[in-house]
Amino acid sequence: MEYCKYHPASPATYHCGHCKLFVCDPCVDEGGSRTVDRCFKCGNEIQSLGATHTAKPFWRRLEQSFRYPLNASTISLVVAFSVLQSVFAALPLGFIVQLALFGGMIKYAFDCLEKTSSGELVAPDISSAYSGGLGVAFQVILIILGLAGMVFATGELLGEEVAMLVGFFFLFSIPAVLINFGISRNVIDAINPLKMFQLITSIGLPYGLIIGFLLIMSASVGVINQFFGDGLTFLSSTISSMVSNYYMIVMFHLMGYMIFQYQSRLGFVARESSEQMVETRPEEDKTISHISMLVKDGEYESANKIFLKAFKKHPNALRLKQYYYEFLIAIKNKDELTKFADDYLNSLIQTKRSDKLVISYKQILTIIPDHVIASAKTRYLIAKASHAKGEHKLVLKLVNGMKAQFPDFPGLADAYELLVDSLSFFPKLKSQQAKFKVIAEQLRELQPKSRSGNKAEFIEKSSPENQAENKQLLGPEEPENKEVKELPPLEFKL
Repeated sequence: MEYCKYHPASPATYHCGHCKLFVCDPCVDEGGSRTVDRCFKCGNEIQSLGATHTAKPFWRRLEQSFRYPLNASTISLVVAFSVLQSVFAALPLGFIVQLALFGGMIKYAFDCLEKTSSGELVAPDISSAYSGGLGVAFQVILIILGLAGMVFATGELLGEEVAMLVGFFFLFSIPAVLINFGISRNVIDAINPLKMFQLITSIGLPYGLIIGFLLIMSASVGVINQFFGDGLTFLSSTISSMVSNYYMIVMFHLMGYMIFQYQSRLGFVARESSEQMVETRPEEDKTISHISMLVKDGEYESANKIFLKAFKKHPNALRLKQYYYEFLIAIKNKDELTKFADDYLNSLIQTKRSDKLVISYKQILTIIPDHVIASAKTRYLIAKASHAKGEHKLVLKLVNGMKAQFPDFPGLADAYELLVDSLSFFPKLKSQQAKFKVIAEQLRELQPKSRSGNKAEFIEKSSPENQAENKQLLGPEEPENKEVKELPPLEFKL
C-alpha cells in the first residue's frame, strides 16, 4: 500500500506520474471541479487511484453487507417475489412465471454487484427487477450449459480424470463466473476460463473467503429446509425463498465490493459515491494545503510568495493569517514577521481571541525583541490582557512611553493605571510607581473633559441664544493632557 508523502498515516488516493508522487485527497488541486484533478507541484493532471488504498477489506464490513438489503424497497421486493414464487409453484405451467421471477431477482442481484463494484454502497432502485428478467434467466442457463458442455467435451477428449479437475475448477470459479458476467453482461466472458483464472489470481487468497461465505449461506438455507421437513408447505416455501433471495443480494453485494476493493489489480478505478460527490474546496483550504506541502518540502520562499499572493485576494482570511503567523514563527523570518505582526495581533483582537493575544505577543518578542507596536489601542489591549494573566513585565514594556508616542490616545489613563499596578510587583521600581501614579491621576482628571468633546465645537453647535451662556458655563478651552509630563523610560530589562 502506498501512503501520502505529506500525511504518512493517510493512504494515497492519487499519483502524479511527472513528480513520481503519491498523495491523498487534501494534497490535490481539484481546480474548478472534481473531474479535473491536478498536482500542486507541477500543475499536470494527476491520476486517481480510486479506493485502492482506502477501501476497507470486504471481510471487515460483513455487518454492513448484511444490512445492505435492509431497506423498505429491497425488502418489499424480496418478500413479494418469494410469495409469488410459492404461489406459482403449485399452478400448472407455473414454472414459467417462476423462471421470470428468478430472472428478475437475479437481474437485481447483478445490478447490486455492478453498482457496488463502481463504489455505490447503497442498494439500487428495484425497478430494474421488473423487466428483462427472463432474458437474464436464459443467459444464466446458457452459462450453466456452457460450463457443463466444456466439462463434457474435456471428458470426451482428455478423459474422465481431467474432466473432474476441470469441473472442480469451474465449481471453485462460480463467484468469478458471476462477477465476470455481472460486469460485462456477456456469456462468453463469463465462461472464459482465462478470465476466471485472471480474476482469481488477481484477488488471491481473499477469493477463498468468498467461497467460504457462499458455502455458509447455502448451508443455512439447507438447514431451514431441513427444519421444515421434506413436505414444503406454502409458508415454509415462502420463508425458504425469502432467505435465499436475501442471501443472494448480500452475496452479490459482497462480490461487487471485492471487485471495488481490488480494483487496481483488475485494471479500473472507482471510488465510493459519497467521495465522488465531494464539492470543490474553498480557495483558502486549497491554498493552505498547497502551502503545507511546500513547507514540508522545505520550500519556504515559495510558500511565503503564495501566502502574500493569497492575502491580496483575501486580506481578511483569519485562518490564513493564523497559519502564516505560525509559519513565520516556525522559520524565524524576522523581516516578514515585523511587517505582519501588528496585523495578526489586531486580527486576534477583532475576533476576541484574548487567550492567544498574550502568547502570540511573547512569541513575537522571542524573534523580534525590540518590536514596537504601531497602534496605541493595540498596545493598550495587549497590556490589559497581559495584566489579567499576570504578565506584568509585558505591561511595563507596552505602556512605558505611550504618553510621548500617543499623546491623544483617549485610553492613556487606563493604560497608566495598569502600569502603576504592575509596578507594585517589582520592589526595585517602587519609586517609579509613585511618579507614574501621579501621571495616571492627572490623565484621569483630564479624561472626562476629553470625553465630553471639544468645547469650542460644542459651543459652535449650540443655538445662537445659548452660545454665550454655554461659553460662560464651560469656561475657556483647555488643552488635553495639560501639565502632564512624561517620565523618562523605565530602566528595566525584560
